[in-house]
This record gives sequence, structure tokens and C-alpha cells, in this order.
Amino acid sequence: MQSRRTTFIAIILAILIIAGFIALVAYSSTRNKNTGTVTLYSAPDAMTMLMDGKKVNPNGTYHVKAGNHTLKASFAHFVSKTSTFSIKVNEKKTVQLYLSPADDEGRSYLSLHPNQDHKISGISGAQTQQMYNQAQQKITFLNDLPWIDQYYRIDYGASQKSPNDTNAVAIYITYYSDAGKQQALDWIQRHGYDPSKLEIIYQQGDQTFEQ
Repeated sequence: MQSRRTTFIAIILAILIIAGFIALVAYSSTRNKNTGTVTLYSAPDAMTMLMDGKKVNPNGTYHVKAGNHTLKASFAHFVSKTSTFSIKVNEKKTVQLYLSPADDEGRSYLSLHPNQDHKISGISGAQTQQMYNQAQQKITFLNDLPWIDQYYRIDYGASQKSPNDTNAVAIYITYYSDAGKQQALDWIQRHGYDPSKLEIIYQQGDQTFEQ
């Protein structure tokens, strides 16, 4: 009788273990069908980071639902920042975010924590390069910039219309006369682009030149 009871209990335990395993596989399969993986890499490390309103480690890896997500970062004496990212099912993505000092105390913090200053510089440089690589695929003449002429100069830089979009880029035109401004626009048109469809930021310069 004792042997039968032991066998019965063993069978029940085996059934429960198998059922739990099946449930775990089903859960993992469902999660993988609807999520991606995002790794956050941020500085300063001590910042407060919210992802979709929930506090998270600013340097961690998370499974998140496919779609759009919002990050909000803040730290005393640094400029707060809001950033968005989108992720696809099964996609693995790294999002880098840094805060800039807002006052002397923020700058003093970086002086006392040079490793954080170095990390910020690294993230900033990587984002600039990423912005250029992605923008260059859309605007091929970025390879020719800066373009410096006697009457104008053409550069590129961060977008002012979409400051939180790391893929957005603006064309900066510095002109020294109205004629120079038009010549800069003509240069862009000769490269096959309609200036009205680009984000162009004009800056009037004070350069003087001989006629």
C-alpha cells in the first residue's frame, strides 16, 4: 500500500513538473512574440530614469513590448531630458542617453567624477557619428560638408525641429550677403535636393571680403 501511495505521489509530482514546464515554454513563446530587448547605457550613472513612467536602472537590459517607448532622465544640477525609441519584435537595441550640466554645481560634479565626464563624452561622440551615418543615407552631400565659399558656408548639425530625434539633422547656412544666401541654396539644388524639403537654419555672418 505504501509503495502504491509513493508511486501515485511521484506521478502527480511528475505531472505538475511537466505542466509547469509547458506553461513556462508557452509564456516564454508568447513573450518573445510580443517583445524586444533594449539595453540602456546612460550617464551620469546616478541619474533617475523613468521608462514609460516606471523607474528603471539607467544602465540595464529590459524586455519591453514592441512599439514606442518614452524615457525621462533627470539629475540634480543637470538638464533633464526626454527621449523616445521604438523597438520591433525580437529586436535587440541599445539606447544611449546622457545629461548635460545645467550650472556650476553640475560642472563641478563632472570635475569630481572624471569617469562620468569621460562616459558622457563617449556617448555624445557616438550619437554624433550615428546621426551623421544615418543622415548621410538620406542627404548624400553631407560628405562634402563643411562647404566653405567666399560668400557663404554650409554645415550640418542637430535638428532644432526634432531635438529628441537622434536621426534628424539640419543644414546650417551661414551667409554674408543676400546673394550668398541664394548661392548656398543654389549649391544644394545642384546636388539634387529641394531646399524647401530640408530643415535649413540660416545664420547671418559678419565676414568681410574684397570686391
